[in-house]
Amino acid sequence: TNLAIKFYEKALILKPDYAIPQHMLNSLQGNTSKRPPKEYVKNLFDDYAERFDESLLNQLQYKLQTSPKRVCWVVRKKWYF
Repeated sequence: TNLAIKFYEKALILKPDYAIPQHMLNSLQGNTSKRPPKEYVKNLFDDYAERFDESLLNQLQYKLQTSPKRVCWVVRKKWYF
């Protein structure tokens, strides 16, 4: 934790207005906010998007309650006919 704090402090010396290291530093020091910076949330979801399917299917073992063919049939019927 102390090493992470040092690195975030160094990052803020280089770029004082960078919201992500400030957010992480605040968190490590016990200073919470009502919401994280938009940059942080965007990066979090963008990074996770690359492995979302793998996580959903293999780690969380998500299973559709119906077959993909059935889903396609329902969508086509509702929107195209």
